[in-house]
Amino acid sequence: MKRILTAAQMKQADRNTIETMGVPSLVLMERAALSCVEELQSGTWNTGKVLAVCGPGNNGGDGAAIARILKTKGVDAELFCLGNPEKYSEGMRVQKKIAENYGVREVKNPDFREYTVIIDAIFGIGVSRPLAGEYRRAVEAICSSGVPVLAVDIPSGIHTDIGEVLDAAVKARATVTFACAKPGLLFDPGKRYAGEVLVRDIGIGFDAGEEETPWYGSVEKEDLDRFLTRTPMGNKGTFGKVLVLAGSGAMCGAAVLCARAVLASVRRFSVPCRKQWRISGRRMSRFRKKPCCRISPGRTLLLRDRDFPKAGRQKNCSFLRCSTQKFLLFWMQMR
Repeated sequence: MKRILTAAQMKQADRNTIETMGVPSLVLMERAALSCVEELQSGTWNTGKVLAVCGPGNNGGDGAAIARILKTKGVDAELFCLGNPEKYSEGMRVQKKIAENYGVREVKNPDFREYTVIIDAIFGIGVSRPLAGEYRRAVEAICSSGVPVLAVDIPSGIHTDIGEVLDAAVKARATVTFACAKPGLLFDPGKRYAGEVLVRDIGIGFDAGEEETPWYGSVEKEDLDRFLTRTPMGNKGTFGKVLVLAGSGAMCGAAVLCARAVLASVRRFSVPCRKQWRISGRRMSRFRKKPCCRISPGRTLLLRDRDFPKAGRQKNCSFLRCSTQKFLLFWMQMR
């Protein structure tokens, strides 16, 4: 399962890498910039003339570093910096100065249509309020230019945790995000603004304590293979059992869809339900609304949100952890 981190969790991982692991922030920025340059030189982008649009934070510092690295590779790269220079982050201030030392030109009122690629480095995962002023004008000008955009970490104007458009947002052809994907890149409408999402490792460290905090995860084929392995001589008695946790008292659609999928592959399953639902012609038994954490064959139980950490430690159970309020939870109890 691939980890997906919220803005707060990603910031904590950054702090852990810098303060605990001892990796300087500028090293992480350099790795982030190199991963973006690698994508730009993959052969799918026309790097004839590149403009890095940089905000006042560390995301802007990433953009300045990208422009500088492109300059050293013979690309015509320029900077367009937004915000008050006195309020630049330390990383942005340092990277902008280095870019100037390498001869990267800063422009004040660019015509975005003159460029073949625009790098969106205005805001990263920290933005949570609607864009305004020069930031909004820059985002709208980028969108109206029709020039392909590479977003750094997340398109500016997209809420990192829920994918909401904060009044205006950059629509990118591709987004290079670091360490882990973010929820806002995977949920609509953010998914449509991010374009192709490319996750790149830049050396972020995760400490063991984070395992105690719920996190999102994307289920990969390898995860499913662990549960769905069948021997040639197997039968319905050896294929295991599936317990689907989905829906709520008044909304059973998720449970219906999941149970139908289970019926297509197995014949022994339990679904928590508060009413008698008919699924593919089979009636599901009623059960009492009694929260419990014990798991035993043949029993169907309702688990409250606060029960999940305890239930996740039950023997012979594998729990795919994610938010219990907004997403389906799949609990697979194997023999």
